[in-house]
This record gives sequence, structure tokens and C-alpha cells, in this order.
Amino acid sequence: MYSIGLVKADEIKEVSDLVKQVFDTYVGVEYSEEGRKNFYYFVDAIKNRETLIYVAKVDQKIVGMIEMRKNHICLWFVHTNYLHQGIGKSLFNRATSHLLCELSVNASNYAIRAYESLGFKPTGDLQEKDGIVFLPMIKDSPVIIEQECEKDYEFIAEMLQTSFKSDEEMMLVNRLRGTSEYIPELSLVAKYNNKIIGHCMLTKVTINNHQGYLALAPVAVHPDFQGKSVGSQLIKESISRAKEYKGIVLLGHQDYYPRFGFVKASNYGIKCPFKVPDENYMYLELNESESGTVQYSEAFGV
Repeated sequence: MYSIGLVKADEIKEVSDLVKQVFDTYVGVEYSEEGRKNFYYFVDAIKNRETLIYVAKVDQKIVGMIEMRKNHICLWFVHTNYLHQGIGKSLFNRATSHLLCELSVNASNYAIRAYESLGFKPTGDLQEKDGIVFLPMIKDSPVIIEQECEKDYEFIAEMLQTSFKSDEEMMLVNRLRGTSEYIPELSLVAKYNNKIIGHCMLTKVTINNHQGYLALAPVAVHPDFQGKSVGSQLIKESISRAKEYKGIVLLGHQDYYPRFGFVKASNYGIKCPFKVPDENYMYLELNESESGTVQYSEAFGV
């Protein structure tokens, strides 16, 4: 039997030695001297990287490891004596169980079939960089983002109530659906195992009576699925589907939304119709922008 857990600081060298041993046996035989040297350099730098490393142990000996940088697999190796015993898959499942986003890896020639068996697909051709040969691959997110439909309304309402612990956002969404500012194709749900776990809306607003602008609100993810990139997937898909519009305004956290391209709306001379901290009122330019005060749908009550 084996156990799986997070690596300890004093186990890093043992992990590095394991990776090098397996690499030399199965991968490095195809590499140039430059490639082997650069791979060793990458492995030795593991002690300085801010990553998550899980190890598999048999009788306190490390027999497998996987290193993750957010949703990217950096290294994944199992000792030659413990292959085909389910250890590699167990490491993968443990390291990715908290993620509901797309996964990526630069797979060695030797590992391509293993990744394919897990659902990874190539995103390009086989590449070589500094003597290291790899195939970029991704595994799609298990979360499905799609347009809301009427049969979803009840489940969306329940999810909004649970997420915000109030009826306000649920009532706002219901009101917005009855206005001319509602855009069905830009009201999206996130589904996991056919269950609605997230929702967001883009609705029409104007800036000094100029059309073509949108407001992102509300954005909600069920508490059980927060911190798993579900909100990010909803926002990215919303932005992707709104490319024909001029821009998007929102009221949100100044440290979260810049990752999607949002900046302070005041940089564009765009103002919120009610008093809010300048750094929290944000704007994403899609095609163009005009300065002035935003006018929201009456459903917002502002």
C-alpha cells in the first residue's frame, strides 16, 4: 500500500533524485547533452519554486511525485519499480481534485500516451526548447458554460440565495429578465455534473445616452465550488461572447478583476451614478469608449 500527501521541506532532495532517475531511464536517452543539462537544472530549481508538490510513499520511501503550478503540471514521475500500480493516477487525482478549470502540461514523448488516457489533447506540434522536447497539451475543464434557459431559473435562484445569503441578487436577476436591457445570450450558467454551480449576467447600460455598453452583475458561484476557477471561467466566456459591444463596467474587487483586463473606469472618464470607491468601479474596453456617467437599467434601482 502507498500513501499520498504534501511533500515536506526535508524531502525535496529525495524528490529531485527520483525525478532524475526516472528521467534518465525513460526520457533522457533521447535528449542531447544540452537537453539533459537543462532538465536537471529545472529539477534542481524545484526547491525555489512556489508550487504544490504531492508525493506517494511506500514504507516511508518516496516512489512518486507530481508538481503543480496552479493548473499546470510541471513534473509528474513514478519510480520505475512502482509503475502500473495506480500510483501515478492517484497522484494526479489528488493534485487536481480541487480544480475545475482547464489543465495544461508540456508532455515528454514518453508521457504523451499517459496524458491522452486522462483526456489531454495536443494544442500544437512537438517542440524543442533548450534541448528539452515536449508536446503542449490541455485537458478541458469539466465545467460547462452555456446560456441560461427558462428551466434553469429555479436552480439559479436557489444558487443565488445560497451564494449571497439573501434574496437581493435573486430578485435583481428576476427583474432584469423582464427589461429591454436583458440579453439572453449573455446570461450564462456554469454547470458541473449537470448541476448549476455558477451564474453571471451582462446587461445593457448607456454612458451619457450612448448605446453599446454592458454591465457585469451579478456574478455568483455556489459556496461549495468557490476558489475553483468557476467564476473566472464564467467571466472569460462572458467577455468572449460580448466582443461586438464597446465595453463593460462593473463594481468589484480591485485585486481580482484586473486579471481579465479591467482597469479603473475613471481612467476613461467613466463615472458610476452612485458613490463608490474609485478603485472598485472598473471598465474593460472592447472596441471603443466614451466618457460620462453610466445609466443602469431601472431594475438596479439606481
